[in-house]
Amino acid sequence: MKILFASSEVGLGHITRDLHLAQHMPWASVTWVTGGLALRYLEEKNAPIHKVSYIRQDLGRYIEALFKGGVLKPSYSTLRGLVKVGRLNANTLKENLNLDEYDGVVADEFWDLVLYKSIPCRSVFITDFIKFKPISSLVQHLFLPFVNRSLSKALRKFDLRLYIGLDSSVKHDGFEYYGQIFTHNSDPSEDEGGGAVISVGGTSAGAVLIEKATEVLKWLKLDYDILGPPPCYKSDPLTYIASSKLVITLGGYSTLIEVARFRKRAIITPLGRDFEQRDNAKMFDGRSGYRVIPLDKVNERILRKYVQETLEETPDPPKFIDASEMIAARIREYIKS
Repeated sequence: MKILFASSEVGLGHITRDLHLAQHMPWASVTWVTGGLALRYLEEKNAPIHKVSYIRQDLGRYIEALFKGGVLKPSYSTLRGLVKVGRLNANTLKENLNLDEYDGVVADEFWDLVLYKSIPCRSVFITDFIKFKPISSLVQHLFLPFVNRSLSKALRKFDLRLYIGLDSSVKHDGFEYYGQIFTHNSDPSEDEGGGAVISVGGTSAGAVLIEKATEVLKWLKLDYDILGPPPCYKSDPLTYIASSKLVITLGGYSTLIEVARFRKRAIITPLGRDFEQRDNAKMFDGRSGYRVIPLDKVNERILRKYVQETLEETPDPPKFIDASEMIAARIREYIKS
């Protein structure tokens, strides 16, 4: 079966979990569409990439512009730019990609396809959140119900919708739930000889964490590695996390999956006013070996205290399920039906 796998280019979490899922789809001939740093990651894996990936605009840059100092602070101009590039990418996709050539399309939060009026082949949508949630302003509380109704309507064009979020208790009407999708395809050895890891994901939105964390780790004389966008990009980030004794990270889905999978101590600093990262981080709050604090509330004194405390604790992470095999089987069943 010919499958088009459209993966969000916002960070590296989507493409790393999607490649892991694709490993459970030997029955599929997969062609990829993405952009930004995710495109580089695919190239390093020698994955088949559709040419439209090279002419789309990088949506990640426009998402980064919504953040200032690690806090979500969207302005009218940045939101307008995001909407504009989303529509431009949807048009670019329509002009350069024939979906009729595929038996099915799998989209992981790939917004180009959400903007389509209809999809001519079997279609699957994967997401780790169901709706946008207000955090701070009255404007968000008034505006987001309209946004969520529009999103729900747009997602109905996808025949199979899969929720893979960390919180299994989330009400997921209209979505099927089997568990999470783990990341990467390797299975690195686990030890604690690698010191600390500072992880800011695949965008610069939380780059302020690097400066805050490095000062503390230097003061404590702890060796560390940094995972993030260039110049901190690593093609094998999982090996660094698997060998670490402590991870200082944002609240991204994939890094937290890896932290839990390898039972690593972690200080989790979700981006300010980012509901997705806040909700992800809540899964670890109050557990031994973990501390949670919004990135904009982090200072050197607190971070030093948390590092010293967590290093003395035995990590007790939440339990997640790698449902990749079940999800791949469900996708195959649906596309063949």
